[in-house]
Amino acid sequence: PFVGRKPQQQFLRVALSRSSAIPLRITINHEFAAAWSLLSGHRTRLSSLDVRVSKTSSTTLQHALFSGMPSLHVLRAYCDAHDPDKLVLDEASLPTLRELYLDGSLVTSTSTVSSLEKLTISGEVCDPTDLGRVLRRCPSLRTLSLQGTLPAEWSAKSEHLDLHGVDLPNLRH
Repeated sequence: PFVGRKPQQQFLRVALSRSSAIPLRITINHEFAAAWSLLSGHRTRLSSLDVRVSKTSSTTLQHALFSGMPSLHVLRAYCDAHDPDKLVLDEASLPTLRELYLDGSLVTSTSTVSSLEKLTISGEVCDPTDLGRVLRRCPSLRTLSLQGTLPAEWSAKSEHLDLHGVDLPNLRH
């Protein structure tokens, strides 16, 4: 379900109270803090989470991710904020994360976990050195998609992007 506004939160409250232990695929477009207050008790059931990050929701999202989501396989984080807080991920809190879709403005060197098999970054990464660090943390990566991630002026200047030590033996796409 899409969560964010009051009627959607009421629906979510009822749906969660009647649901069994099945995995949850949740999209939160607005008011992440309010939605998370309803979802936090079910965080171990989350298998997919799509979230729109704003300046006010980034701290709550970071806390939610560090609280542990052992069944989360897919995380999509889009950004509405100018100069948002970066997204930091923790291996122990997200042990089964396989797919990560990130807005480039959220990327920092610790925005990935080693279990990732698919990584999509769309939009410019603020610090080009972070991209090399991100890739070094993904030894199991099979699919990589960089959509508008590197500014055109970097194309002739490879010193901006440090790929030394990046080894992606499983990369296919």
